[in-house]
Amino acid sequence: METKAILTNEEIEHLARRIINYYWLDYNNAEIELQENELYMFVEAPNHATVGVSVDLTDLVLNDKKMAKKIILKAIAERIRTFSADDEFDEIWSAEFGRHNGFRPSEFIQMLQEDEEYFKEHAVRMYKAAISLDYEEVLEDDK
Repeated sequence: METKAILTNEEIEHLARRIINYYWLDYNNAEIELQENELYMFVEAPNHATVGVSVDLTDLVLNDKKMAKKIILKAIAERIRTFSADDEFDEIWSAEFGRHNGFRPSEFIQMLQEDEEYFKEHAVRMYKAAISLDYEEVLEDDK
């Protein structure tokens, strides 16, 4: 069995940043942070809804760049797929928040609904990309 080099923190961060940028999930508030064996990310939709994502960086992930990419893709896709405009509205909205940001409740919920749709569309694309990585592995095993 071939031994692979362990991915460095910089390589993991670079991979995560490339995925976030490729899927247009950064509108100035996306973040990536590594702490011990955990990758923490915040991704963002066009109207600035953000979603936190964490990925456990086990040795298996760190030993295989394709596996790391697949796990990061699936983790982001799962979190953005479950984003709920209604839940986000309930958590954030207050009259003071509206005044501070210049939003009426109907405007804010519409923005959140647009971001929810955006996240769901991107989740589908990310799942498909992760599946294609699985398919590539199957084809490589047949060689």
